Amino acid sequence: AFSLEEVEEGPWKDFLGNNVDTDHSGAVSVREAEAVVVISSEDGHAGIDGLGIPSLPFLDAFTNLETLSCNGNALTNLDVSHNTKLKNLSCSGN
Repeated sequence: AFSLEEVEEGPWKDFLGNNVDTDHSGAVSVREAEAVVVISSEDGHAGIDGLGIPSLPFLDAFTNLETLSCNGNALTNLDVSHNTKLKNLSCSGN
């Protein structure tokens, strides 16, 4: 679990607050993080493509993440080593 206060202001924090912090507590609980299976703008899911995001802190908390699409951002590093269920990764244009 982590507090949204620990995340830099910007689109990633907005995404977490609007789509992951489902009880609006100002923190992402283990339960909330484990519920995230897809982060992708496709098929009606909430996504982060094209938002200019420079980093994705706490991505390791999403232990059930199977699909991550983070195209068109400003990422220079992407550590998915803790996302062991990840099957689909798209991160072009960074």
